[in-house]
Parts: sequence; structure tokens; C-alpha cells
Amino acid sequence: MVLRLGDSGSTTDIDDSTGMAPRAEKRVKYLVEKILDTRKVNGEREYLILWQDYGIEEASWEKAKHCECPDAIAEYYKRRRAALFDKPHR
Repeated sequence: MVLRLGDSGSTTDIDDSTGMAPRAEKRVKYLVEKILDTRKVNGEREYLILWQDYGIEEASWEKAKHCECPDAIAEYYKRRRAALFDKPHR
């Protein structure tokens, strides 16, 4: 093992073979490109998220409580409202 400075300025043991701190959770932040849909599962809101730099096949359903993308959520509802009101009346 080698000792390196972590992002916070504290020291962290890093395993040479993996380049990761032992027993550390690797937390990666993915960027939301767009919300595609919404649903409720067992009473909990979920959003279908298209991730930036990933294809549509990588879109995933995420619980609303885990989504940190208020702008993308607001844009989704704005598009949804516009689609409802822009439909031709028969």
C-alpha cells in the first residue's frame, strides 16, 4: 500500500493493485441529460433518466428521492404540460 493525499487534504491508504482505498465506496456522480418519463412504484415516484454521454439503452429508472436534478425535473414537467395543451382538439 502507498499513502496519498485525499481530496479533503487528509491521508488515505490506497491499494496499489486497485488504486482504491480499502473498503471505500466508489461514488461516481452521473450527469442527467434529460428526464424521459415518470411512474409510481409502491407509492414512490420514479423518473426514467437519460444520462449525459450515455445512449438511450443506458437510461434507468431512479427513485425521486435519489434524484438531485431539480432543473431536469422541472423541464420534464414543462415539456409534459406543453404536450398536453398543444394537442389538437377534436
